[in-house]
Amino acid sequence: MKRIPSIFVAFFALTLSSIGADMPLSSFDFDFARLGEDEASQVKAVHSIGYSGLVQPVDSPKHLEKLKRYQAAIGDGPFKVTAGLFTVNFSRDLGTLNAHLDKVIQALKISNAPLWLIPRDRKDVMKREQIVAFVRSAAEKTKAAGIELVLYPHYGDKMETVEEMIPFLKEVQNGNVYISLHLCHELRAGNGDRLDEIAAKIKPWLRLPSINGSESDVVNDDHEAEGWKRAIQPLTQGDYDSSKLLKALRSVGYNGPVVLHTFGLQAATADHHHTSFKKYQEMVAELEPKSPSLKRSDARFNQPQVPKQSEASRLTPDSWRKPRQKIRSASLREKIDYLLDRAEIEDIITAYGYSVDTRDYPLHGELFKDSFPLRVGDRFREVENQWRLDRMEQNFKRFSSTQHLGFPLVIQIEEDTAYATASLHARHYDATGDPLDNTLLFGQYEFWFERTSEGWKVSKLAQVNRTRINTSEAEYAEED
Repeated sequence: MKRIPSIFVAFFALTLSSIGADMPLSSFDFDFARLGEDEASQVKAVHSIGYSGLVQPVDSPKHLEKLKRYQAAIGDGPFKVTAGLFTVNFSRDLGTLNAHLDKVIQALKISNAPLWLIPRDRKDVMKREQIVAFVRSAAEKTKAAGIELVLYPHYGDKMETVEEMIPFLKEVQNGNVYISLHLCHELRAGNGDRLDEIAAKIKPWLRLPSINGSESDVVNDDHEAEGWKRAIQPLTQGDYDSSKLLKALRSVGYNGPVVLHTFGLQAATADHHHTSFKKYQEMVAELEPKSPSLKRSDARFNQPQVPKQSEASRLTPDSWRKPRQKIRSASLREKIDYLLDRAEIEDIITAYGYSVDTRDYPLHGELFKDSFPLRVGDRFREVENQWRLDRMEQNFKRFSSTQHLGFPLVIQIEEDTAYATASLHARHYDATGDPLDNTLLFGQYEFWFERTSEGWKVSKLAQVNRTRINTSEAEYAEED
């Protein structure tokens, strides 16, 4: 079952590790000053908690300058700018709005971060078709810049909920417009028990959902500050079960970032970032299937869940024989080059496991091309190398230690490409110390390689015939 992504914190949002393997958490906070005296120390502080990104408001030139300071502090590290939040107040001059928007888009392009846009017209200055035209223009600009435009439904504005935003999105739609699902705004509108249904309606467009603690009875609460104090709380507070949002996201297979909404929490205790992150991780863990408590007498104990049919080898007798015949008749120089290539590929396969177990993510990243197809489930999808490294770093915090053993079983080299199959034998020891959560994976890795100016690089990766078993010995002790 898919994990839910990492989480972010509000108006300077932070990204957390995923709900499951894929959903990191970001933070969106108005007052990060208490976490450090400058942007670099603030980024270091929230990243050390476990968040993987931040959301920064970009409504004004002052905000934009702050975004640039955060970008400088983040650099090329794994922590990211998750989005730039732009509240477009249509009571302002339209020419000024567009000029600022152009600068915002160029700044967000540097971080490959989406523009998160709240269309606001509380004074009814604009006609609907004018707002549609503005947002459509913004969608074209973001598309040209290579970033996404995500619309933000906001309680108290013209489009308060996801369902009210859908017709608007369809009017604007140009293939680069998406919608976010916000727990606090849906709760204010009375949709706290309909999140699965709502998520299903926007599945193709779902981006940047946000989570927070809240009271259950905030429907039609006063829109002003007192109402929001009850609707947006640290994740550890409020009687509403916020994990309903995570369950809804999982039900539609969402695997992007989740944002921790902290609007109005400036006066809250300084450690609410820590406690909310911990609570998020607990919610994620509760969504995972639990290991059954097994006895020695249970016939299922430690029996591997063997695939019904192992995947066939990609080799044939000809593909095995012909390269060897070719190299036997080759020149000495060609034979030496072939052996050097094999040695380098074997080193990469060895370094793959070593870099995971030592958590040396820069080394691990060196083994791969900048982007490559990665097998997820039964299909391949193109992923960015840095995205995969960020995801690994968050996910492996679950384990106190791991051990990946592997050695090449087959290596086939053809000019500037190569294919290798290697053993997969990996032990994972859970950080909770619960031996019931220790597991063993075995099967094969499939590596595809390309020769580059920097040497051989992994250009495609898959795990096949993978089987997972529980390796705990604690079940035996239960009988004693």
